Amino acid sequence: NSVYFFARTAGAFVGGVLMMKYSEYKFYAYSIWLALLGLLLMLFSQQLWAVFIATAIFGIGYANLFSIIFSLALKRVPEKMNEVSALLISGIFGGAILPPIIGVVTDWFHSQSAALVLLIVVWLYMIVILKKVKHTKSVQS
Repeated sequence: NSVYFFARTAGAFVGGVLMMKYSEYKFYAYSIWLALLGLLLMLFSQQLWAVFIATAIFGIGYANLFSIIFSLALKRVPEKMNEVSALLISGIFGGAILPPIIGVVTDWFHSQSAALVLLIVVWLYMIVILKKVKHTKSVQS
């Protein structure tokens, strides 16, 4: 957990700087591919140090995804800022549900790899919305 959250913190800081240089779409795309790299490395790593590195790569990849989606949603419908904020923040509840589900899947299959497959399903959703991210522009533009 410490490796993951340290990487997310560092990724959020570096991401804030990089977002000034790259478009939201490019940064989002780079981030999800970096997260996939981390997931795949975790899936195939046998050494503890390799798992730590893969976890850090995954954390850096996922560090800015929520903030990108949040800002795009607010740009899309700025007149409904309160509703969009409430809806997206309620999505954080998913972060409270997923870890127990991952635990159940791990126990059921007696393998951490099964949990990683579940995370890959979440990653696939991020790929599905990639096209929406590319075509999201503010209503005023």
